[in-house]
Amino acid sequence: MTTDTAPNRWRKAKMALATVLAIVLAIICAPFVLLTLLASLSDGRR
Repeated sequence: MTTDTAPNRWRKAKMALATVLAIVLAIICAPFVLLTLLASLSDGRR
């Protein structure tokens, strides 16, 4: 089994990388989501 030989540090690093990726994705996607929401809201009001 390779999971036993792999150090715990590597797993922690992978977890940190995943969280950082998720945060970056959220930051990149947030403006688009907000823009679409605002556009739909303004269209609904008109």
